[in-house]
Amino acid sequence: MFFPTAYITRNALALLVLVLIAGPAQATMSSAERDGLDLREYVVTDREASYFDVEARRAFLQETDDLVLRGVADRLSLETACRDKMALPVVDFRIELPSFYAQQVRWRRLVQPIFAFEAAVSELAAAHLSSSDSYHAECLVEFLSRWASRNAFEDYDYRSNDRQAWYQVEAAIFASAMAYSIVRPSIVGHEAELARINAWMLRLARRHSSFEGVYPSCCNNHLYRRATYAAMVGVLTGDNRLFQFGVSGIYSALSDATGDGALPHEMERGRLATHYQNFALIYLVMTAQIIEQQGYSIFDRPYRGSTLHELIDFNISIIEDPMNLGDHAPGDVQSRSWMEDDQYFAWAEIYLAHRANARLTNIVEPRRPLYNRSSGGYLSLFFYDPSRPVWGNESSFPSPELRPMN
Repeated sequence: MFFPTAYITRNALALLVLVLIAGPAQATMSSAERDGLDLREYVVTDREASYFDVEARRAFLQETDDLVLRGVADRLSLETACRDKMALPVVDFRIELPSFYAQQVRWRRLVQPIFAFEAAVSELAAAHLSSSDSYHAECLVEFLSRWASRNAFEDYDYRSNDRQAWYQVEAAIFASAMAYSIVRPSIVGHEAELARINAWMLRLARRHSSFEGVYPSCCNNHLYRRATYAAMVGVLTGDNRLFQFGVSGIYSALSDATGDGALPHEMERGRLATHYQNFALIYLVMTAQIIEQQGYSIFDRPYRGSTLHELIDFNISIIEDPMNLGDHAPGDVQSRSWMEDDQYFAWAEIYLAHRANARLTNIVEPRRPLYNRSSGGYLSLFFYDPSRPVWGNESSFPSPELRPMN
């Protein structure tokens, strides 16, 4: 078994011992295998579709008396000011970031302009959904057009032994793409701005996804993050190859998964295995939702014996009790501090809109309203339905009418 030299850290050496004792690891789907997947059935069917039905959700929010949802919607529609977002400095310079784990304090200071961008686009999109006029939608288009005209995020450091800037640009791409998808269908006029944004997002996505990434970034949660923006930008621009790249991320995860739903590359993180299994699902579930909105039932699609449901069930079990990791990773030393940050559970709102799961509901209910700055933003606002049943992991809810496949 080959482990690149740069990857053999103290934690990796400990893992290597476990692997040698336990036997060979699950085979990884290579980039060549992903490229060889026959995904021709997956084409963009509706360039105006977001990752949820925006108009149906707006109508729902206007009728609901749920205090959680009403509180978020009212605050956003009343307090989100365009001038504050337009005042943010554009990240049109070369992005160089230290490693998150090696220099967290310095990383956190340098990454703030990117965080501010992600928060701004997520807030403007949610405010548009929560209000009855075009103010926030037009502001978001003006905001993104300004950043596009300055070629923001196009210059970043990428080296085989230092990829933090590359990682950070992932989040900026899908935060902007998902926010843009919510407002674009309602924009009248502004053709020049829309064309500029579309071209910018397409450049960003194509260039960023052209980097394969060395092991394990080629194949782990970073692949799934690239799949998320690829799927969304593919929809927005009608680029079937990008959309299919997004689909391939789902197939790769299902191919790699063990019989009980563990993702081996995330299990390699040792004491952070639970955190990274959950982290991977943020992007796998979001990508699946984008694909579903194009008319493809990907949540229930099996591949090599697995569906996304098994990955999610395993994730729930190890959150409930880390000892359920079994031989995949040391359960008795699992880090649990990440669970104090509610953003890591926002993906559950999407999943619960598809399938009842009382155990998952028990995890997310005390944390609502759920928000993830870069991956969708205000996901409780977009997906939570307080009248939805919570019992019955086996019963799927009817999806919105699926669009016909081409």
